[in-house]
Amino acid sequence: MTEPVTDLSVEKNLQSEPQHEGARADHRDPAITELVEYASAKLRENGLPGGLDSDWIATKGGKRLDGNRAAARNILAKLAKDYPNHPAPESAKHLVDVALRDPFHKTNFTRLSYLYRHMTAIIQNHKNPRNHGQQSASDKFAGALEILQSGALSGGLFAGSSPYSEP
Repeated sequence: MTEPVTDLSVEKNLQSEPQHEGARADHRDPAITELVEYASAKLRENGLPGGLDSDWIATKGGKRLDGNRAAARNILAKLAKDYPNHPAPESAKHLVDVALRDPFHKTNFTRLSYLYRHMTAIIQNHKNPRNHGQQSASDKFAGALEILQSGALSGGLFAGSSPYSEP
């Protein structure tokens, strides 16, 4: 017959361990979580039903990391480094909004890794809009009208002669 253990130190050790009730504590960076959730919500608003596409990265050790979270961390770090006078989380949200307003990037932006890879181009296009090399029809018409009114075309069709008429 075995006798029960009456060592009080064992009972103390059992009582001193933290009691884990419910869900585990979230130790993730709240700025990263906020950016991932914001981008996912904005993509759902713009017609992508699932929000951000899943993007898993395999590490050398065989672990799998969420690529959207890794890209969000990189975006926040780059924005904090390049624009130290502006809060990185707010700048990152603005970057998401700018990307979704651009017709080209709106269709291609489904992961935060895309946003990270094209961040410089998106920022430059926002600072200096070029219409992707295309001039609007009204701008073309205004330019042509200005040329005609300035008298730069002194001959040809606009001067009353026809290129088909004989000299």
